[in-house]
Amino acid sequence: KAGVPADLVPGRYGDRLGFVHKLLKDQIMPSIIGNQLGVVLYTGEGFEQVTLTDDWTATGWVLDNWMKIGNAPGGGSDYSSGLDKAMQMLERDKIPGRSQVIVLFTDGGFTGAEEDLAKVLEKLGNSNARLIVVGVGGQTPIPIKIYDQDGNVTGVEKKDDEVALTAIDEAAVAALAASANSEYFILDPDSDGKLNINWASKLGGSKTETKDNPVFQNPLGLAYLLLTGLFMRGLLRRKVAA
Repeated sequence: KAGVPADLVPGRYGDRLGFVHKLLKDQIMPSIIGNQLGVVLYTGEGFEQVTLTDDWTATGWVLDNWMKIGNAPGGGSDYSSGLDKAMQMLERDKIPGRSQVIVLFTDGGFTGAEEDLAKVLEKLGNSNARLIVVGVGGQTPIPIKIYDQDGNVTGVEKKDDEVALTAIDEAAVAALAASANSEYFILDPDSDGKLNINWASKLGGSKTETKDNPVFQNPLGLAYLLLTGLFMRGLLRRKVAA
């Protein structure tokens, strides 16, 4: 972390956006070679980080250098705005005959308006796009540690002089998946940034074939919504310990 090899950093480190980044590059991108991928980040508003493309070199560079906390405008965590931005991208760049899937990564924190969420879920239900929801974060509230440049723990984040704890709001994520009639998975800290999912099959359904790399008989258009990380502006569900 910050130039320090992972095996020299004591305990867990990083943020949830880093877990999503790792899963995206290590698992999803290799399984959808020949298809298109787009990336939308969101905080208060959705932001199109990567336009739909099958150029993995360019996409990888953008993810490594620009997929960062704070790159989306506003504050909070409004995944309804992120979903809407992803759907706009899919509609604008759609290619006839291609399937469309949105994978939403969230820790359950939501600061948007419920009526806006209801509208975008209705819009999604009336579209040809499928939604997969991935909840990100551990179920047990833990402090957010602060590290120095050498990887040593120097303290914990606080809010109003109280230790700030963070955990996934699993009830909220499960409720979102249920209301959207979507599949639901959890990416927790014990997963090492991996999910035991065949992404080629999961994203392409029955329209897949396996060669040296999984590819699709019918190409797939993808838009991914990525949680904007372990952020201290109302992005995460917090509990306060005395």
